[in-house]
Amino acid sequence: EVFQLQNATTVTGELLGPITGRQYEAGIKGELLDQRLNVSAAVYRTIRSNEALADPANTGYSIGGGKRRAQGFEAEISGEIVPGLNLTAGYAYNVTKILVAAMSQVGQAYAPTTPKHNFMLWANYTVPAGGPLSGLEVGGGLRAQSDFYSQVGTVRFQGESYTIASALLGYSLNDNIRLSVNAENLFDKKYYSKVGSVTSNNY
Repeated sequence: EVFQLQNATTVTGELLGPITGRQYEAGIKGELLDQRLNVSAAVYRTIRSNEALADPANTGYSIGGGKRRAQGFEAEISGEIVPGLNLTAGYAYNVTKILVAAMSQVGQAYAPTTPKHNFMLWANYTVPAGGPLSGLEVGGGLRAQSDFYSQVGTVRFQGESYTIASALLGYSLNDNIRLSVNAENLFDKKYYSKVGSVTSNNY
């Protein structure tokens, strides 16, 4: 159940009532390959009502009645697919929509800074004990997301979609000491991880 207080006021000086609503979620998880592999998936929907809206008759004041929806799904798989090789992969889809607001806003995304698509993949392999390369570990992965934006009046700050590659090289000297080198953003990709406004929150 959603219950969130607001600080917006009406033209009479009264605080708007709280945002109310509900979130629904259903999921499933399990194990495969003799419990070496874990899988999970979930779907969700959140409805929020009584969001503050600009009062069309009184500039600078608000009225209640706005309604918004967020929904999507997530899936993940992780574990040891073959001896020594561990894999983690995940995908998330999220879409937000304004259901009740000023006519110019209805149908638009209410959280456009949240990308619709997120994907993550990571794999690492450890050489089994007993061989000449025993203790060596190599890994690599990708992190990708779709485009997103922030709207401030008529100005839009756009963050383009991007994919970041990373890698790892490690070696265990013994049971207590392990050396590793981690490389992030292997291909020196330039991107915005967050966008906000003219003065702040652009990274």
